[in-house]
Formats: sequence, C-alpha cells, structure tokens
Amino acid sequence: MKTRQRIIIALLLVIGGGLLAYQFLFGEAFTGAETRLPLEGHVAPEFSLRDASGNRVTLNDLLGQPVFLNFWASWCGPCHEEMPELVEAEKRFGHQVRFVGINLTTEEKQRERAEQFIQQYQVTYLNLFDEKGKAKKAYQITGIPTSFLLDENGRIVYRHLGPITVKQLEQAIGKLSGHSAS
Repeated sequence: MKTRQRIIIALLLVIGGGLLAYQFLFGEAFTGAETRLPLEGHVAPEFSLRDASGNRVTLNDLLGQPVFLNFWASWCGPCHEEMPELVEAEKRFGHQVRFVGINLTTEEKQRERAEQFIQQYQVTYLNLFDEKGKAKKAYQITGIPTSFLLDENGRIVYRHLGPITVKQLEQAIGKLSGHSAS
C-alpha cells in the first residue's frame, strides 16, 4: 500500500510541476487577453497614425500633457450621439487636455465619410486615421465609441465604453488632479 501511495504522490508532484512549468513558460495563453487589455493604471499602447494631411503622429508626440483618445466611426449611431458632447468638452477642457479622435478607418466604407463626419460636427481637435487597424488591435477596441483619458506620461487614468458626456469627462479629468475640472 505504501508503494502505491508513493507512486500517486510522485505522479501528483510531476503533474503539478509540469503545470507550473507550463504556466511559467506559456502563461500568456491563460492570462494574455486580460493582461494585454489597456486598463486603468497601465501605460497606453503606442501608436503611429496619419492625420487628415497625411502627417504621421505617434502617441509619444502627444504626451507631455493629458490626452483624451476617442475611437469612433462615421456609421456608429452612438458616435453621432456623443460627438456634440465631445465638441463641447473640448471647448471647456481643451486647455487642460489634448483631445484626439481616432477613426477606425478599416471599418469605414470610404474615408471621405469620416472626413464628412468631422465637418458635420465642426470638430476642431486632431483626428487620426487607423487605416490598418493597428491602434484598434493595440487598444483592444471591441465596441465604439471607446475613450481613454491618459495622464501626461501616457498612463491610462480612465477608460469608457459607449458615448461619454461632458459631465462624465469632467469627472474623469478631475482624477488627473484629484479635484473636479472646471
């Protein structure tokens, strides 16, 4: 009986050791989606996208002040709902936060529709075009609009899925300084 117990214990130790080794070597397979997801408190993924004039802009170019990133598409109903709020928010908080729209150009039928959307709402802040879907993938965008508020160093302070209001953005901006934005 003691031999049988020793064999069972040895098998359990080998299996347990194997699982630990597998987790150590390939642990991302178990936790990868969650750990790669841009979450509050983590550094935002870098990107390099073109603006309407064709100039390349990186996240690093924007840092040095807080940045509000908003992922959108022209066909998105909630994006239309949110845009007047963002235009108003940029007027109120643009001196504190750099506003940047990121159009999911791969989701558009024509880039011109995105440009018409910007004109329709008289958006004056920077908009970039994710023509290859790299920023969408890096930021794990599964629904739009999706917004991120980054501190001046690129750390995510706030993440929001769905249309955001001026009031919600004001509260998020308050997290940057520890008090309500004005």
